[in-house]
Amino acid sequence: MTNPSLRKIPALQAAVRDLHPLFDRLYPIGVVAEERLLVYDVDPGRRSYRLVRDSVIPGPVSERTRTTVPLPDYGSRLVLPDSAGGNITLVGFAYKRESQDDLSSWLLPFLQRFEPAGGFRAYEIPMMGPRIPGLLRGVINRAMRNAIPEPDRRWVAPFYGDIDAYSKRLGVSDRSRVQMFLLDGSGVIRWHASGAADSTRLAGLMRAAAELAAGGGE
Repeated sequence: MTNPSLRKIPALQAAVRDLHPLFDRLYPIGVVAEERLLVYDVDPGRRSYRLVRDSVIPGPVSERTRTTVPLPDYGSRLVLPDSAGGNITLVGFAYKRESQDDLSSWLLPFLQRFEPAGGFRAYEIPMMGPRIPGLLRGVINRAMRNAIPEPDRRWVAPFYGDIDAYSKRLGVSDRSRVQMFLLDGSGVIRWHASGAADSTRLAGLMRAAAELAAGGGE
């Protein structure tokens, strides 16, 4: 038994698999239908979805709930600079699928030094663009976060909007490298760098963050 609405997913996956390693495979999909949970998994031989579970859901389910991806993956939105929320925040924007190591070269040292003190956050923003279908976005968000080991975890919030317009607002012209921004507690950009971290620029980031924490740099 298959769901006709899922037949397009293998073709979509083939079209976007170059955007991020996450798309190198197809994933199981859960669908809420009235009071039942339908789970579809991939038939490897046919590259199509087949029903593997049909069970009753204990308790009421909202009519707006269309998949079993946790609701925070759809409802919780990162809005910058508002989400800085009084915290000193390092945000990394990645335009290429090979950017993970460059992002980590900034984000991990920042978290290791400042996170225990409180009042600091780090966000990773993969710039995905609007090509990703809405049905897959919650699955993608969750999978990206879960792919990062727990000790290194930070908030991963893919961007599915107009990349050209957003990059222009940031003043970003070079999309071949990661773009790193340090925001103060009011959401104002206080420091910027691009590409992988080196010892000199990493020291500059640490110094800028420490000065903001001490009340300087305003």
